[in-house]
Amino acid sequence: MLHSQNAVMDHAMSSGSAIPAFIDQEFYRRSYLEETDEIEVDLLEHYQIEGRSKGYYPSASAFLSEHIQPPHREYLDQIIAAFDWKAYQDRNQDIRRLKPVDVVDHYVYHGLTEWRHFSKDSKLLDRRFALIDATEKPWHLRSPFQVIVHCYHYDSLCQLLPYLRNIARMGGRIQLLNVNSGIMESVLHEFLRSLYTGKTKHDLHNAPNYGEDWSSFHWAYDKGVFSDDGITFKLQTKRSANLGLDGGLAWTDEALQSLCGSYANISRVLAEAAVHPCCAFSSSLVKRYGFGANPALINEFIRKLDIPLPTKTNLFWRVEDGIAVKSGKRGQPLKLGNNADYYDCQPHSSEKPTVLVDQDTRQRLLRMDGHRDSTQPFDGYLHFAALSGLEVIASAWPFAAGSMFAATNQVIREFYAKLGPVNYGELQDGGNRFCGRYVGHALERVFFYYVKSQNWPLFYP
Repeated sequence: MLHSQNAVMDHAMSSGSAIPAFIDQEFYRRSYLEETDEIEVDLLEHYQIEGRSKGYYPSASAFLSEHIQPPHREYLDQIIAAFDWKAYQDRNQDIRRLKPVDVVDHYVYHGLTEWRHFSKDSKLLDRRFALIDATEKPWHLRSPFQVIVHCYHYDSLCQLLPYLRNIARMGGRIQLLNVNSGIMESVLHEFLRSLYTGKTKHDLHNAPNYGEDWSSFHWAYDKGVFSDDGITFKLQTKRSANLGLDGGLAWTDEALQSLCGSYANISRVLAEAAVHPCCAFSSSLVKRYGFGANPALINEFIRKLDIPLPTKTNLFWRVEDGIAVKSGKRGQPLKLGNNADYYDCQPHSSEKPTVLVDQDTRQRLLRMDGHRDSTQPFDGYLHFAALSGLEVIASAWPFAAGSMFAATNQVIREFYAKLGPVNYGELQDGGNRFCGRYVGHALERVFFYYVKSQNWPLFYP
């Protein structure tokens, strides 16, 4: 055997395992009796009288039960259910001449963490167990996870294949929402079959099309596609004329790389979600601040979601003669705070704090304010007015400039439950030719405002 037979016997005898009622006859005979004269013996009787005392294993499952060690032991039931020693031997040429017990030994000490097929049904490699090492929390893959894909452009869907394949190989479920009746269902079914790993069945849904990925995402929520726990990745077949000559595919790659561009990145997202029942994730490459193209619509959703406006802030506008100075980079707030002083930021407030600034800050303020005469004496004090509650949100709360993200299902459920019915087919006033006129363009910002307002973690991995 690959490991000391004496060590196996000692371990088996010391474990005091119960006598099994079942013997995998082919496994037991080929492992221990094929080269003896005991071919015709009753195998269960042989194990009870002789085999057990010698450290023989009645089946591959019995060997796995004793030899799988932490952190993989957390997944023992799943491993036993998935592992097929015959398929493992047949599909790996270097172990085809080994005895069955040595085949299982090889899987435990090598194949479990290598690129090895271990099931007759595996079409693509399943990476759930190979990612786990002694430095990780082994329970972070226990909760279900899925990706919901809004599909209108089939060529863009093919560009998402690397990301979907990563999720599928780690045991995630693909929920494909087809909103384009021009795409043949047989083509989409074949696409999903190419992602099958032998563990998780992926699903195709025909969803209504309002021209927005948020509408299909909301439809999936209404149809009960979200589980009670776990995490959902939200993807879409992004195409937009304002995202470059390639229709936004480069942007898609940049937005998704940190979320699901590798097994390690997915693992990190799932590990954080295992610690934080309510949290969300978005790429740091699309991190922005502000209301976007249609602040009126966003404010409407802020009121509808009862997002609490800040009452205190340490964000200020420079005040000159009672007027907020917006010279230089217009509309940019100045964050001055080396202390714990926070000021009333409600619209009715007339509070104008006087803030002592150092020389570097003074020079920066003077550069921003082209109206101030820099030759005049400066006593070290400047006057500021606190921003209003809405201005604080617009200036300080981050959102993801795009609709590709991940969030725990508890966050998504609470958001939609509070949001209530939405008419996604209604065009809104305001915005510009590319964004702002549609409900979904506002919701992609408001979703992250809602996360921040609940003090839930918002990660930019």
